[in-house]
Amino acid sequence: MASSWRNALAHEKNNKLLAASACFLILAIAIYFSFFDILIPGLPDGSYRLAIGDLFLVPAIILAVGQSFILGFALHASTALFNAKKDFLKAIFISSLLTFLFSLTYVIFPFFGPFYYIVFAVGGPWYALPVEILWSAVTVSIGALLIRKFYGLDLKISYAISLLVVAGIVVAAS
Repeated sequence: MASSWRNALAHEKNNKLLAASACFLILAIAIYFSFFDILIPGLPDGSYRLAIGDLFLVPAIILAVGQSFILGFALHASTALFNAKKDFLKAIFISSLLTFLFSLTYVIFPFFGPFYYIVFAVGGPWYALPVEILWSAVTVSIGALLIRKFYGLDLKISYAISLLVVAGIVVAAS
């Protein structure tokens, strides 16, 4: 049983990939801590971040780590379905990068983030939706190209897996 888990989570030792994954994760946490919010009616200004102050670092860490590791595992499992080369560290790298790229939408649009229904409710600029669509397409494409490069999968399959991972990141943040 233990060896099957070891084989399922196999990875090549790659300190640069591990360091890059950690950097993307730390950057995503910093962005979430600074820009992300959990809106709860009844709190001052409806903002959980304002209500708990610096303790908001805990939910920011949970969100970024959860997105990166849970969706990294989903990416790893998805690629394994196609008998691709198994490397959990590469899956974590890709999901950490995609989490970071998604978090940048909070920097691009600090008042409403990536959620279109909020954009139109607060009177966002006309270009918000096209920029969001373009940024999402770029993010999915980067993920697909990395999946293809690291795992040797067909480009269509790589796009499908990348799209599912990015959709999971969006759902986790909402």
